Amino acid sequence: MFLVCAFVLGWIVKPGSKPTQNSQQTSDAPSSITAMLKQKAAPGRALQAVAALEEYVEDGKLSKESVSAAVLAMQGERDLLKQSAMFMALLDRLTAENAEAMFLALSDGGSGEQRQLFLNAWGRIDGLNAIKILTERAAADHARGAGIQGDGRSLHQMHSVMNGWATSDPHTATRYVDGLSQPHEKRVLTLGLLKGLMVNGVDQAVGFVGQLPEDDQSRDAYMSMIAGDVLKAGVPGSVAWVDALPIDLKGGALTEVTKQFVREDLPAAKAWVGLYVDQDYAQEAVTAVANHWAEVDPQAVIEWADQMTAKLSWKFSKTR
Repeated sequence: MFLVCAFVLGWIVKPGSKPTQNSQQTSDAPSSITAMLKQKAAPGRALQAVAALEEYVEDGKLSKESVSAAVLAMQGERDLLKQSAMFMALLDRLTAENAEAMFLALSDGGSGEQRQLFLNAWGRIDGLNAIKILTERAAADHARGAGIQGDGRSLHQMHSVMNGWATSDPHTATRYVDGLSQPHEKRVLTLGLLKGLMVNGVDQAVGFVGQLPEDDQSRDAYMSMIAGDVLKAGVPGSVAWVDALPIDLKGGALTEVTKQFVREDLPAAKAWVGLYVDQDYAQEAVTAVANHWAEVDPQAVIEWADQMTAKLSWKFSKTR
């Protein structure tokens, strides 16, 4: 069900729609679930699922007073495909005004996948207020003694919200993260931010990492995460992408791509990493090649290491 919901969510709240804080989605929007189902000639059960929620809608809107009953109706549906369509119909009726009520209703019984998708959608239409509400609830939970477990759950929720917020309003979301002072919270929300930026394009995510201070030790980890996404398109394109990166952003990306490259074509990976062997940022990539190669031919690794050492010695002698 998660895969079906994740696919449809991309239709419901598109980055190109440019939603703003406190904006509302109406049922007659081009990306509405009803329109999409009709366009896709969906099975009758999907249209019936949407119709099943209409009794909770008044004047085209799902009021916060009606949300709980609508969510219960969705959760009570035994047909999983119909339940998925009902859930997406609820997201199509999501507004800044009814979002908190829907969050509470889903918290009482929704699946983890549903809550994650809901938080992403909430971030897209009202990210700042969503973070504020979750922060206040986390403080209240902490006061009641929820402790570390409660704090972790809240940060996970904010991560999902930030993912959606960064997709729809990257500049405001980035400013919010830049202003955070608590290190752990900032790191968790930065990861959510990067995932949201990557929805709009890898260049946007790389641009964010590039503006971080050069002494920020997280830069390599962030570039490694971005490289993992680039690798979905294949190793050849990823190699070209790493080659084109600025020097100060290559390290983590080079290592991540190398780990996949050696599994697919060890000789080519060895030759490629050899081009960077004299760079400090390539140490982990060289190690990745050596470790994988050692499983096949340990002696050859030793000889290769000697060649690389000789190459480095020649380089340093020329710079003296």
